[in-house]
Amino acid sequence: MERRLHEETDQLLGGVPVPSGATVPFSAYALHHLPRLRPAPLAFDPDRRPPVRAACMPRTRPAAG
Repeated sequence: MERRLHEETDQLLGGVPVPSGATVPFSAYALHHLPRLRPAPLAFDPDRRPPVRAACMPRTRPAAG
């Protein structure tokens, strides 16, 4: 995945200068497995989502057999 930097001025990304308008690739998998953002990302934790966000998500139906 990638995103374009829309800032008016150059930015630092991980200590590396990135010019305005540059396209920056990133890994969604790596982002969702950062320990500082998601401790124990592989553990099942139904309470991980805040109640406000969980209330807005659609409920899924069980599969019919």
